[in-house]
Amino acid sequence: CVCVCVCVCVYPGTGEMLYIPAYWWHHIIGVGEAVSLTFWFKSRPVPKVTFPLNATQLVALRRNIEGLMGELVGPTQVQALMVAIEKDDLDKTQAAAVVEVETMLRCVMAAEATRPFLKELAHRRFLLPSSP
Repeated sequence: CVCVCVCVCVYPGTGEMLYIPAYWWHHIIGVGEAVSLTFWFKSRPVPKVTFPLNATQLVALRRNIEGLMGELVGPTQVQALMVAIEKDDLDKTQAAAVVEVETMLRCVMAAEATRPFLKELAHRRFLLPSSP
């Protein structure tokens, strides 16, 4: 599986709006004084889950896993958890969260693919340097 990602930086001006389509991976940083409003709209359901998961299903899975991690360790601790996953340096709370997430991931992927999936999620989401 080869993933190709394109990074686009956008700087909306006063009175402008940025629309991000459903399942597009994104990261937003406020620059200067800004107001951010988010509206979530339901997109049409995926007709059938296929194995291996297709690109759209993987994006949805990544999004849901990150949300689950926020519920397990608290939203302010997700980045620390991601760093710990990539460095294989989990504390007790983080390890328990990863066990729960990996248990769920094994429903849709092979057990040996769960940790690499989480490491890739951590690396891409938080632009972490690669581990040696």
